Amino acid sequence: MVHPMIPMIQMTHAITLGLSLFAAPTDAPPPSAVPEAAATAPTSKLPGAAPLEPAPVAPAEPAPEPAVATPFGTTESVAPPIETFHWEKASPRWSPPSRPIRWRLDPFLELGTLTIVDRGYRALDDGRNPLQLGIGLRVDGRVGRGPLFLGGGLQYGHQAGAADPYDGALSTGVRAHAAIASVRASVVLVEGIDVVAALEGGPQFVRARVDSNDRDTTSHRVLGTFAAKAGVSVYLPKAWLRPRGAARVTGGVNVMMGYGAGTKLRLRPRPDVADDAISTQGTSLGDVRMHGFVWSMGLFVRFM
Repeated sequence: MVHPMIPMIQMTHAITLGLSLFAAPTDAPPPSAVPEAAATAPTSKLPGAAPLEPAPVAPAEPAPEPAVATPFGTTESVAPPIETFHWEKASPRWSPPSRPIRWRLDPFLELGTLTIVDRGYRALDDGRNPLQLGIGLRVDGRVGRGPLFLGGGLQYGHQAGAADPYDGALSTGVRAHAAIASVRASVVLVEGIDVVAALEGGPQFVRARVDSNDRDTTSHRVLGTFAAKAGVSVYLPKAWLRPRGAARVTGGVNVMMGYGAGTKLRLRPRPDVADDAISTQGTSLGDVRMHGFVWSMGLFVRFM
């Protein structure tokens, strides 16, 4: 007779063995002790199969620093350049464009002498180089686009002289006023230097006197005066003035030399006999011709 508990025991061992196949192992390490790579590695569902090894992963390298060039022949590293701020220079002030000179207007003041060749002039003046003063205005214009300027002008001139011949027994003198017109040509060598040639002429109003202890006599004449001169004008060029190249006013010095001549001065002074009942006439004292070497130097202001 078979014991009825034997089949029950065998069935119980079979159930226990089946459950042990699906139950989790009790001696597995905690999750914190399992490496991250092993936790994420794929495993086989077959019992007793070895887990698959993950592919090796290269460690991440830090990004390289930017290279800085070093001077030739040195091994030391050079610090990167430091950014600096540069202030931009202000743009130059606007100036009007330079324009060519087409006309020139010159108010001027001159001073010079006339060396009179005629020795008879010494009867009216202690010297033979009477001082001449002049003031006037001249204007000229450019011919085409070349360096030649042609023009003319007007001038007022004055000269005077006095003498005391015979140890003061007589007193003589001469005074002249002239209105002179001129034509001139100027050639610009460089900006600031001109070569000038001029012809001048006009009427000259002369008053000569011969005075004594008893009588005063005068002689009035209208003469003609002429002169041919050449010289140079030096002035400030436009490039030296502000606004540069566009200036409209400058100034300079004018030096002229040449030969001056005039009509003869006939000396026939009339005595002052207003209170004398008897008519009295003067006598001729001769002729004087005022001609000779002439030079002048003047200052001018030029409007262009």
